[in-house]
Amino acid sequence: MRNDRLLPLLERLAGTALPMHMPGGKRRFPSALPYRLDATELPALDDLHAPTGVLRTLERRASALWGCEQTFVMVNGGTGALLSAVRAAGGGTLLIARNCHRSVYNAAELCRLPLAFLVPESDGTILPETVEKAFQNGQNIELMVITSPTYEGTVSDVSAIAAICRRHGSRLLVDEAHGSHLAFLPGWEDRTAVRRGADFVVHSLHKTLPALTQTALLHAPADWTDRLRFACSVFETSSPSYILLASVDECLAFLERDDAAAVWRDYADALGEVRERLFACLRHFRLYDAENAEPGKLLLLTGGTSGVETAQALRERFAIDVEYAYPDRLLAMTSVCDDRETLGRFADAVLTLDGEAVGEGAPEHPPLFRQSGENPLPQAVFQPFELRDAPSRTVPLAASAGEISLEYVWAYPPGIPALLPGERVPEGLPERLHALAASGVSVRSSSGRFPTLSVLA
Repeated sequence: MRNDRLLPLLERLAGTALPMHMPGGKRRFPSALPYRLDATELPALDDLHAPTGVLRTLERRASALWGCEQTFVMVNGGTGALLSAVRAAGGGTLLIARNCHRSVYNAAELCRLPLAFLVPESDGTILPETVEKAFQNGQNIELMVITSPTYEGTVSDVSAIAAICRRHGSRLLVDEAHGSHLAFLPGWEDRTAVRRGADFVVHSLHKTLPALTQTALLHAPADWTDRLRFACSVFETSSPSYILLASVDECLAFLERDDAAAVWRDYADALGEVRERLFACLRHFRLYDAENAEPGKLLLLTGGTSGVETAQALRERFAIDVEYAYPDRLLAMTSVCDDRETLGRFADAVLTLDGEAVGEGAPEHPPLFRQSGENPLPQAVFQPFELRDAPSRTVPLAASAGEISLEYVWAYPPGIPALLPGERVPEGLPERLHALAASGVSVRSSSGRFPTLSVLA
């Protein structure tokens, strides 16, 4: 019996050992769910917060696959990894791209770190010159956070950005949650944040690789192990799911297979074929394409046709669910578990709907991040952590322009805040948020009472 793989150990325990310990399902509750593999920190199964056995081996295997010094396995997603990294490495002012996930903002508030922002380009990427300019403001920036690739798949020049951070004595954290697969995708292996010099990199395995939801990795230099191990113990459950951990084990085993390179080539070829077909055949819709856009994201620009209604048609007529839909676009995510049959089925459905579409066609390169130009950032009057116990009153969002917000407001997905606590609500933002919600996009706020807003009294 191998002791360096988690799943065989769980299988053995399920068949032989009487569990006089938690969890309460006792590996015998009758269900289609895998109760028989649900376990706790037994000696043979190691301890995620102090790994010395099979889970330490799991960390080392991940480090070897992605080419880094230390890896932490997470079971509460990239969110937990981002919280942990900011807790361990943050200090002074936290410089972040405005299109970072809201968990980064939550980390700054919890750690009482003042925020400064990098405004992305219209494609969501951060330019090196934007970073250089931010370091000229005299702030004590110990950590900078960017998202690359973005939710839509666009990739920033991490090498240049990392070099700027090093020159200014700062560290770079890259939220590469949507890029776990890039290290294995032909043509993209050397464009990962780990290989491009980032200090800390977060991978949400479950987003683009065959691992269960909530699984993630945090990669770091070896000399940060102690600080990050403690930070992970702060934000991660003390009772990690061994079913989730076993799925990480299975995912890594898939990536370690002798035929893994051939599997990835087949996926890349199938992906290239479906993209070429859509480029050639679409007449109204347009498939987003750019040199810095990774090919696994099929971002369909729908022009004058509602992306939300197109996604609804895909669901109701073709039994296809997409990742997200906005008024002018929808995003379909692929993975190495897709093949020519699934990709072809998606293309067939899209081409059918494209043939039925009327109205204005899609532009070639619409803005993917809308606060880059025509909609500037709201004015920051206070830092979010300064208003934790501030007096409040509730107003309709429609009447909130000029007020100081006490809430985060964001569209989900992807969870990028349009408004933060401490920011003055700019003219036009309430109307844009109402229009987004009316189109069918989920708009949320900290209180859950959208379309009202808690503001400073």
